Amino acid sequence: MLGIGVAEARNAPTFHQINETRARADSIRINVKKRELTVLVKHNGGIGKTKIELETGDWPDNLKLVFQNFGALEGCKVSTSTRQFDASVPHSVKERIIQLGEGFSARRRNKKICIDAPPNFIRKNEKFLQLEWVDFYR
Repeated sequence: MLGIGVAEARNAPTFHQINETRARADSIRINVKKRELTVLVKHNGGIGKTKIELETGDWPDNLKLVFQNFGALEGCKVSTSTRQFDASVPHSVKERIIQLGEGFSARRRNKKICIDAPPNFIRKNEKFLQLEWVDFYR
């Protein structure tokens, strides 16, 4: 059992994150739990972007984006060097699970919008993940 823990720790990813530094920038926190990378964006200004660069280890198999205190998303772009996905989640969509296309889905939980990417959206050889978003202001 000790050997498994050591191997997992050796392959645990480490990241370098480049965030926007403008006034009223949304805060971003990344968390890796087992085989899932979660990017939490907390609303402050409602527009932003971040780039997460892999330094060591492997990307987790699953990607979850959580937008806290967002009523809706006018735009959300998720990209790597080889893949890109664009979506929006308007106020008018009230379904419990929203199919966004290309294997992405979203759901609302209280004041959060949670977007799940399809498994292995970030391929193992990718060096970065970039995320851009715009909140609805109308």
